[in-house]
Amino acid sequence: MNTIKYSYSKLAQGTFLEKLGFIIFSCTDNVNFPTLVVTVALIIAKKEAYEEQLDKSKAGDHQATTLARKYRKELELMLKKNGIYINFTADGDITKLISSGYDLAKIPVRTPRPEIEILPSSQRGVAKVIIQKGEKDVAYQVETHADPIPPLPADQRWQRQPMCTRHYQSISGIPVDTNMWLRYYTVSPDGEIGPKGPFKFKIL
Repeated sequence: MNTIKYSYSKLAQGTFLEKLGFIIFSCTDNVNFPTLVVTVALIIAKKEAYEEQLDKSKAGDHQATTLARKYRKELELMLKKNGIYINFTADGDITKLISSGYDLAKIPVRTPRPEIEILPSSQRGVAKVIIQKGEKDVAYQVETHADPIPPLPADQRWQRQPMCTRHYQSISGIPVDTNMWLRYYTVSPDGEIGPKGPFKFKIL
């Protein structure tokens, strides 16, 4: 049966924080997992405390180094508790498992992650956008447009979202039960690429 892995103790500090941030984003207002064992708010608070102690540790505070190690272990335990709940609740449903932001225990060969995912949120009018991260990408720009898109570019009025350095973001103000289009740009040291798309979506 498909499951997620929830042990991240071997990840380097920077990689762990990046993964933790993505899990927080993915689990926030996730309709598939409404009753997490450890709330997202508690994880965010602990993450902030962890990062604060890391900053002090880098400045030579030895007590902060000890506290940072303690908070890291507490965060790992939080992820484990929620991971067990996610596995139980999803019951092997790969779409639900992927929506959690955790890594799959075994990645099916025939189920590659799509170029872009536009997912619903438990908040009305909010969609989650996850873009397949490119090796050189440093920022992403997302735009939306209601259906239909006028054929002439001069008549198109794309709603541009703030540029984001993460490959995931939430976009609000999306009309409910309305056909919408989304396109995006990627930014790398080589320049801007795009727009890519458009991709059709609807949130209920």
